[in-house]
Amino acid sequence: MSEPDQLSLKSARDFATKYAQAASEKQLGQSFWRDFFLSVVEVPDLLVSGIEFEYPIRSSKGTIQFIDCLWSGVALIEHKSAGKNLDAAEKQAREYLESLPAYLRPPTIIVSDFQTIRIVQVLRGTSHQFTLEDLPDNLDQIRAVISFSGEGLAPPVEADKEAVKLMGELYKEFDDAGYEGHELSVFLIRILFLNFGDDTGMWKYKPDGLFGSYIENTYPDGSGLGGRLQELFEVLNTPREKRPKTLSSALTDFPYVNGGLFSEQLPIFAFTAPMREALIATTRYDWSKISPAIFGAMFQTVKDKELRRESGEFYTSEKAIMRVISPLFLDELNERLQKNWDSAPGLKKLWAHLGSLNFLDPASGSGNFLLVAYKRLRELELKLIARLRDLEGASSQIQIDGSIGLQVHLEQFHAIEYDEWSSQIALVAMFLADHQANKQMEEILGVAPDRFPLSESAVIKQGNALEIPWDSVSPMAATTYIMGNPPFNGSRLMTDEQKADTRSLWDGTKGAGNLDYVANWFLLGAEWAAQRGAHVGLVATSSISQGEQPAL
Repeated sequence: MSEPDQLSLKSARDFATKYAQAASEKQLGQSFWRDFFLSVVEVPDLLVSGIEFEYPIRSSKGTIQFIDCLWSGVALIEHKSAGKNLDAAEKQAREYLESLPAYLRPPTIIVSDFQTIRIVQVLRGTSHQFTLEDLPDNLDQIRAVISFSGEGLAPPVEADKEAVKLMGELYKEFDDAGYEGHELSVFLIRILFLNFGDDTGMWKYKPDGLFGSYIENTYPDGSGLGGRLQELFEVLNTPREKRPKTLSSALTDFPYVNGGLFSEQLPIFAFTAPMREALIATTRYDWSKISPAIFGAMFQTVKDKELRRESGEFYTSEKAIMRVISPLFLDELNERLQKNWDSAPGLKKLWAHLGSLNFLDPASGSGNFLLVAYKRLRELELKLIARLRDLEGASSQIQIDGSIGLQVHLEQFHAIEYDEWSSQIALVAMFLADHQANKQMEEILGVAPDRFPLSESAVIKQGNALEIPWDSVSPMAATTYIMGNPPFNGSRLMTDEQKADTRSLWDGTKGAGNLDYVANWFLLGAEWAAQRGAHVGLVATSSISQGEQPAL
């Protein structure tokens, strides 16, 4: 065997020796599988790879239960104490599998009682069982079904190229017709919102496809469609009690949205037949499983490449984002959740702590850092609430109603973004991320808040983050986390404005003109960390730690 294979065998033997006497699932179950993934399967980062412990589901009987370990799309694990019946464990795992949404269901089930491991390939109908002692001889079996590719979380853009293409074609039709600038940006963002709402149950108690039906019921040549959309936008911005009683039946089912999304008066666009067809094509696409993070990729598609390079905007994958926010705050929060899993007072203390946190991305682009952070924190909070209900049972004082009592709110998430188009996308994407989180909550707990009319939003400030005081956008304290992927143009690629920003911030430091643009964010982040105790995690190229830059 090659040297890596010898190392793998040694890791498997060490693992088997470490847990040879393990018996209690409650005490060692999670440690067993954490070590298994880290040392045997060689997954470098569990959160980055999407491996979650105590994943909550709503069973077919309506009760809340917890999957011991779920690696979405890879494996579902049910662990028992030593000597427990693995057939019963497998039956329970199969029931969990049926309760999961289809897109989360993995093809493999693993059950174990420490001393025996059973791998079930559900789709193939095969099962392989071996003792812990024989683990080194079964590495091929393990890696055949749960090998780690090293890719981690795939960027949503890869799964949703068709959606990006459709929105790009819609933009092109409008651009060819002579529409551009602010009004077109606002219009396209509204279309994104409405398409998403059509396929995700946003129109509560109303049929999906409400917007699509409204658009299709128009003349094929596009005449009158612009006015019809203008009327819809006005309805979406008007409380129900203030709407005219003569309103068309096609409009009465739309909610009052508020939140400023439909408040701006846009010109009435004169549609052509190709413009109408491009719009209808977007409504026929299924948006239900699309992450709002893809909106940034759409923005890239429709924007001029040269302008994108100058402003330093680019897409940041969820994998890259997790590598920043996991050590910055998520790891600690998940550790606290694990330590307090059996303590209702401890869970409530952690729950209150979640509401005290603030997050700032001072170079947000289309908001991917905020989106991923919000999604992960809402998942953690959902798990926490479900566990509290489980611990306290019918006597639980946890009230889940219209106000929901949630601690994680959109107002805790703040951003500064130079580009208007990106800042608008970030704001709307956060609304939609909240909607997805509420849908997940409804699936598990049976209830979720009804956000319409929108009364809260993320705080997105458009402007130059090197000129705007960061504490005017977000509270600055020891519970504030500054994160992001700032533009890192080298000194030779910076615009005159960017060079001026750098000289001003470094206040005459000799050689500051040779610093990468991203160094400015590290300077400001360091100042807020020193002054207020904020925590900072930023992405940059290795150039800021090489050559002449470290000394500066």
